[in-house]
Amino acid sequence: MWPMVALVLWVGCTPTKSLWSSEPAIRKTGNEYFDTKLSAYCEKTGCIGFSLFLENKGPREIDVDWSRTVYLKNGVEAGGFTFEGIIMRGKQDFKPLETVVAYGILSKKILPEMLTVKKLVPDMLSYSGNAIQPYMEPGEHGIRLVVKADGREIIERLVINILKMEVPE
Repeated sequence: MWPMVALVLWVGCTPTKSLWSSEPAIRKTGNEYFDTKLSAYCEKTGCIGFSLFLENKGPREIDVDWSRTVYLKNGVEAGGFTFEGIIMRGKQDFKPLETVVAYGILSKKILPEMLTVKKLVPDMLSYSGNAIQPYMEPGEHGIRLVVKADGREIIERLVINILKMEVPE
């Protein structure tokens, strides 16, 4: 009996580290206008967003509508995305269309706006320009991507499951 208790206590006190991944590792979808791939963008301490790849399959330009593209958290729309080149002012601010040239590829790291917060500087009692990024918790996360092509609005939904596993160090 005592060796079992000692084993349980020893295992319970072993330092662990978190490993983050997604299932599937890459979610793929496509249609007659474009193919997309979405994967979790993870660091050592958690997943902070997505890597999005979009390949235009046609001879005409297509446009990603970032103002209508939304973050999906457990099946519910949970705001838009931010990424390099976008200045965060307000969640309702219009984001410009992003054109993907004929037969071109768009590759972008995107972060859910709802997870990006302004860091409070305690001694100044004001917000700095630095953003800190909380992590996506384990569960279902994804994107409802809105693309305009040939006068049509095309919506693709890509969802992955974020997984967190504790392993001994």
